[in-house]
Amino acid sequence: MADGFVIEGLDQMHRQMLAFVRNNFPRAAEAWCEGLAMRLMERVASLAPVDKGRLRNAFITASMGQSNEDAFFDKIGRGGNVTILAGSNVSYADHVNTGHKLRNGEWWEGYHYFDDAWDEFEAEAIDWLADRLEELFNASFE
Repeated sequence: MADGFVIEGLDQMHRQMLAFVRNNFPRAAEAWCEGLAMRLMERVASLAPVDKGRLRNAFITASMGQSNEDAFFDKIGRGGNVTILAGSNVSYADHVNTGHKLRNGEWWEGYHYFDDAWDEFEAEAIDWLADRLEELFNASFE
């Protein structure tokens, strides 16, 4: 061709990318979601106030991917369509986090450990996910 160019191997690259998306990504995304949820719960546990250990221990249990009467860690879905629910079944956990009205009518502000944990964790999680995607993508074309 005098006034054009030819790209060879585009079809093969397209097939490799489709195989990557179908085969590798869903399993990796599922594992990444679980790992990130556990790491976030570690952060939440470190910020939760000391209350004789029950509340903090509920988050520690969730950070290990386990459920019990005080903690929950549930994975909903499989592959690339995964939702992770992790937190505390302790009845007062939300009041300690978000605040509540006291008996005298005043508002107690709460610790906001969930929001603070996410604020600290979000940038780290995004960077970590970008690194995992790059590793997985590079490995699929080796």
